[in-house]
Amino acid sequence: MHIKDFLQNFNASNFVVYVCLLIFSLLLSLRLDEIITWNYGAVFFSIWLWNAIWIAGLIVGIITFIRKRELREDEDQRIHFKAIIVSSILQGILFLQEILIVVNVESGKHEWRAIFTPAYFLCLLCIFACIWSCWRRRGVELELLGILNILQLVFLGIRLDELVEWTWAVVLIPTWILIVVFFVGLPVYGLVLVALHVTADNPQEIKKRRLPDLGVIVCGSIVAVCVTVFLSLLVRTLDDHNDIDFTTVFIPLHIALLALMVSTVTRHPGNPLWFGIRKDFYDLAVENIPILQEYFNISYNYPDEQPVLEGGKVNIEHKHKHRGKKLKAPIGHIENLDVPD
Repeated sequence: MHIKDFLQNFNASNFVVYVCLLIFSLLLSLRLDEIITWNYGAVFFSIWLWNAIWIAGLIVGIITFIRKRELREDEDQRIHFKAIIVSSILQGILFLQEILIVVNVESGKHEWRAIFTPAYFLCLLCIFACIWSCWRRRGVELELLGILNILQLVFLGIRLDELVEWTWAVVLIPTWILIVVFFVGLPVYGLVLVALHVTADNPQEIKKRRLPDLGVIVCGSIVAVCVTVFLSLLVRTLDDHNDIDFTTVFIPLHIALLALMVSTVTRHPGNPLWFGIRKDFYDLAVENIPILQEYFNISYNYPDEQPVLEGGKVNIEHKHKHRGKKLKAPIGHIENLDVPD
């Protein structure tokens, strides 16, 4: 696959989220081991940064959509605008939930069931957002994640409030079920992709989608294994079955986040109204970084046959890969050039 295809599929917004989550997981593991003694507001620094970037991208995107008449008249751009509004509502509720968690961790004055109220409301909204996204044939990552974790939030709330004395392995039963479903569904997903590639009529489309589909399966497998190992170590540590420090426990989670960062080049680009860029990452990078115009905006098409020499003339004939047309290079005499010593 050409590097242009990687950059065109690069999802910058997801990449920013995963980078911020990686920084947060590193700081949280250090804080739990008391290697650093910052308050949790500072530990959540990368989360605040993520939300600040989201707010800035939202404001710029809305202003761009309002100012550009051609965007308001385009049906696809109106759908993108509605999508960014829906995701902003969900992101705003998630931001409120993060603030409440930090406040309660520092003070400990409120019941966790009450603290998780925005999260419960977010899960309900995710149901409607997921239906709308499926109707518009858009991605449903955050929405689906919210729907699937509503029961897990209930279990966490009653366990943190000590209404039940369950072990943490029991508390995480909803998550264990999701992991099992994922491991069962991943081979099925792979078989479906293989069937689609075999029955597809367009060879170029098969070649174009082969590496992204393989990347999704490989990265998904790595993430699932790492998350399973992380949760297993975390449960044993919280239940006092081992003395492993949290810095070691969080290592599989760090690997999973790194795999998710890599997977951002195999996904579809994010909302084009994010920061009002209105183009894929490749075009944005080439336009603003001049050196990339020389090194990344180059592709070569080699002829199927060797050049044929006829009577001192060069006749090169090759096929244009994208349009299926034959293009002939100019025909000219070969002349000897006398070069002085």
